[in-house]
Amino acid sequence: FAFLVTVLTGLLLALAPSAASSKLDVITKLKVGRYQAGSIAGPRSGLLLVSEICLAVVLSIAAGLLLRSFQQAERLDPGFLPDHLLATYLRANDWRVARLFFPQLVEQTAALPGVSAAALGKCMPGVYAPSAALLFGDRPNDPLNVPTVEACWISSDFFKAIGARLVNGRFFSARDDASAPPVVIVNQALAESYWPGQDPIGKKIGVDYVGAGRNTTGAPRFRQVVGIVANVKQKGLDLPAEPALYTPYLQDETNHAFAGFNLFVRTIGPPTSVAGTVRVLVHSLRSDQPIDVMQTMNDALFRALAPRRLSLVLVGSFAALALSLSAIGIFGMIAYAVSQRTHEFGVRMALGARRRDVVQLVLGEGFKIVTAGVFAGIAASFALTRFMRSLLYGVGPNDPLTFAVVAVLFALVALAACYIPARRAMRVDPMVALRYE
Repeated sequence: FAFLVTVLTGLLLALAPSAASSKLDVITKLKVGRYQAGSIAGPRSGLLLVSEICLAVVLSIAAGLLLRSFQQAERLDPGFLPDHLLATYLRANDWRVARLFFPQLVEQTAALPGVSAAALGKCMPGVYAPSAALLFGDRPNDPLNVPTVEACWISSDFFKAIGARLVNGRFFSARDDASAPPVVIVNQALAESYWPGQDPIGKKIGVDYVGAGRNTTGAPRFRQVVGIVANVKQKGLDLPAEPALYTPYLQDETNHAFAGFNLFVRTIGPPTSVAGTVRVLVHSLRSDQPIDVMQTMNDALFRALAPRRLSLVLVGSFAALALSLSAIGIFGMIAYAVSQRTHEFGVRMALGARRRDVVQLVLGEGFKIVTAGVFAGIAASFALTRFMRSLLYGVGPNDPLTFAVVAVLFALVALAACYIPARRAMRVDPMVALRYE
């Protein structure tokens, strides 16, 4: 398919030059010779170059917007501290074994040298999180319209391990086990969404993890809100923080949470320095325990931004290629025009024109074409970039800084492309030029 498209494209692009050359009046061309005066480019070549520059500007602006979005996503506060944080995902096939294995693992990991905190979490901050359906104890509930929020089973030191901030109330403790009253911690987004202007501490909500084998419109277990934490971005750094809640993993009466956990290890030094020790500890507790993924949190976030990075690389590569082709086109057209107008430049200088005037003439006519292409590209970008709004974050589709930078970039490229032919025109010897051909 690619081969056929390439061949057809080449044939189609060759039709116009072939048709033009077939109508060439050889006798007239031989009479005219090369003594030509006028503009740098003819109507057709000028229009083609303007179109090329226009498309290159559109691609460059798209690449610039993606670059700005990527930079904004990287600079965002995820709500936790990814540095010095190791994340390891562990699966368990038997929840009865897992109920013994995971508490021992987190306790012994926290006691390792170089480790300041360790915790378990069903979610992966910045990457993914389970969901839960909510019922409220202080208002009527519509069984046909049950709200769903992000949710996560966690151990008591989860927020300490990931570096999240407590806003009000308390964190979970080791006492929040299966025999204790059921409790829940909510984030600021959930508190502001469902209790605006109120203090949710002490409120009761029914939490039913979607897919946990329970009826979401039934009577889930009600839990008391004991804490509010700052928003932690769960499903991507480039997405706004959604309402979320956290429940103690030892209070999971369905035991579905024990199918697998992320082990988060807060380290004093580089996370990789304790990776081997954690691996040995896991296998010492359970020799056949598989370790699905072991990575630093920074690496996990780096991979989470991979789709944006891929879009940026693809569009940026095409934009760089288009910019290079535009520069080559400008240079080639002006260099050819200068060679065709050598006699004209000689006449101009013989009649009193200074070399600087010749340079200004060449640069000025080149810039006219570039200016037309840039303005056409900016106008097209205003119309087209709105379709890539879903790919942008923290920057509008008509970002003035991006448009200005691209315009200046093309002006500099045009100046560089015009400079060598302009210098060649400046160095024309009037006497030699008058005898040209």
